[in-house]
Amino acid sequence: MAGLTLFKGEGDPEDDLMSILDEIDLHHGSSGGHGLPEDAIRVLGTGPTDAVREVFGSLGFTRLVETPDGFVAYRDGDMM
Repeated sequence: MAGLTLFKGEGDPEDDLMSILDEIDLHHGSSGGHGLPEDAIRVLGTGPTDAVREVFGSLGFTRLVETPDGFVAYRDGDMM
């Protein structure tokens, strides 16, 4: 089952992404959200910087793959 979460940023795409990740994880992630936690997140508009990798890693996403318009973060065990 796929889901989609959209949000409008306030300025810097990296800062905006990092500011919303806890909320996304609360509602869709390993923190007890609705149903099974997401196993992949596609991000548009910013790349996987060291800071972004650290935050995603703390949420269990160990593989970040760059795409032309951003990246996809995969949780442990997901081999898409």
